[in-house]
Amino acid sequence: MTPSRTGKRAALPIDEPPSKRIRNDSNGTCHAPSPLEDAGTWSFLERYLKSELSYGQAEEGLISYLGDRYHEDDWREAKLAVFSGDGDDYEAMNNLMALKRRYIPEPSVSSSTLVATFASKRKQVKHCIFIDREAGEGDDDEEEEEEEEEEEGDEYDLPPRPRKVMTLPGQSAKHTLSKKIDEIFNAYDAQARASKPPGRLGRIPYRAAWSSDTIDNRMYLLNVHRTVTDYVTEHLRSKKFSVIVSPWVPGQLYIVSESPRAIASSLPISHKLSVKDYLRISDEERAIVEHPQSQLSSPGWVRIIRGKYKDTMAYVTDLKSANESPSGHPLVWVLVALRDFPYPMPKGSVALLDRSRLPAGNAVSDIIRDGEVVGCSYKGEEYYKGLLLKSFHHDLLNVVNTPHPDEI
Repeated sequence: MTPSRTGKRAALPIDEPPSKRIRNDSNGTCHAPSPLEDAGTWSFLERYLKSELSYGQAEEGLISYLGDRYHEDDWREAKLAVFSGDGDDYEAMNNLMALKRRYIPEPSVSSSTLVATFASKRKQVKHCIFIDREAGEGDDDEEEEEEEEEEEGDEYDLPPRPRKVMTLPGQSAKHTLSKKIDEIFNAYDAQARASKPPGRLGRIPYRAAWSSDTIDNRMYLLNVHRTVTDYVTEHLRSKKFSVIVSPWVPGQLYIVSESPRAIASSLPISHKLSVKDYLRISDEERAIVEHPQSQLSSPGWVRIIRGKYKDTMAYVTDLKSANESPSGHPLVWVLVALRDFPYPMPKGSVALLDRSRLPAGNAVSDIIRDGEVVGCSYKGEEYYKGLLLKSFHHDLLNVVNTPHPDEI
């Protein structure tokens, strides 16, 4: 990360953190200074408010800068200050500087000078991760008003008025389209009444109304802290969002919604900062996410790429028909060597089922196809020729055209 452009004392590079000066208290006990007393650490949060740097990049820089000295609880107040302006970066900078003075009482440059420099340098409002910028594109009047305000701001050397984070000005694109369609139908009604006698008015079969079907919802890619990915996934699904967990990159979620704001408002307060970015993806990318691969051929060989059976070779079979998981991904049935056994085995064992070690009686039942016993069933699991029949998400399998014999 480059040093700040405002003229403040430049922070040290990330890979060269300042030396940990040791101070003595009145009892002669040595204490390492708190990371909050290091001016270089605050520069990352300041850069987030002063530049186009995303919050995720600022946080990663802070963590890399501090290393083992980083503790998330130490920076809870600072993070709240960063987002305390409700979209007004100037107010957030004032709050951040006030908090900084509690730990660094004598900064090299006064906070008022910093905020004044910040106001004079900044001519554009930084993009906020919660704002759907396409929401107001259809309103020409609002754009003209914003241009006039920007011209007035340039005349007095003032920055443009920033957008609000949680309260977007005007109506969303969905409401705007519904309103425009209603105006068309109203105009048709008026024209029909003027041109036709009473009792023979034209009828319109449809009236536009605001609903989730008025405009197709978009798909957004969320970069989430890995430690809370599962919780965020289940929470959003409980709020009726369509959520797909990325099979390619840990901590990425694909969510269908009308806007990032709708997603953010559905998250609990304790996890709002766990989402680093909200990125809208194209329709082409969405098609790849929802249908990641073509239909697997059966029979055929695949390699499992995640989970307990990672790197295991498996055999695709049509013993059971494919279906879909709750996340919308298709399931594929494969035959694979056992790693979990219904009888005691050494840890880490990979082998075929030994039916002779299963208990005798009705607990084990034969699987018969075309009058021939081809396998057995025990405690809900099915085994064929000693292999376990198991289902996997379609996107957790890589096709292997010709596997090496040692891998089978």
